[in-house]
Amino acid sequence: ISGELLELYVGPGADDSFAWLPGELSPELGSFCGRYLSGLKEGQTAEVNPGIAEWFATLDQKLLSGFVISVDYGAGSAELYDDPRFDGTLRGYRKHQFVEDILSEPGAYDLTSTINWNYVQAEGEKYGFAVEELIRLDRFLIQIGLPQELERQFTHALSDVERVQLTTAAREMILPGGMAESFQVMVQKR
Repeated sequence: ISGELLELYVGPGADDSFAWLPGELSPELGSFCGRYLSGLKEGQTAEVNPGIAEWFATLDQKLLSGFVISVDYGAGSAELYDDPRFDGTLRGYRKHQFVEDILSEPGAYDLTSTINWNYVQAEGEKYGFAVEELIRLDRFLIQIGLPQELERQFTHALSDVERVQLTTAAREMILPGGMAESFQVMVQKR
């Protein structure tokens, strides 16, 4: 509204339904928005996950050295907040089907949004976790030897049912058009 950033809350709407209610931006989102959402246009919606900062603070206390491997579907800030995603990326699914109105049946849907890889990288770097790689999941699985492992398991499978299960799983994970094409893997090392 007139260049002011607002936060959307869920609250009571008409006819005992839930609705999105714009309200004052909470203090914890102020610095995030300044760093990552400065280019938003009037009326644009964007999802944020400030919990990533807390997650890295916890990792800092528990992991002296090693790797953090994050698997999710995501994009960089520029891709996330440009015009094609004007209405944000929040979506709901029920039994693998897209849900049009995510507020219609609270608790009945799985809700998700696209992760901001630039934010994950920046928060990791604050604690010394440098990005080693950001790659599509299917390519990552091929790179680490999944086809060879599947071949080994296929050879040792005890039944045709096991072989079919392995083949089906492989199709989704590494073949073109499979589920893993939509996911990325970020590898960070400290």
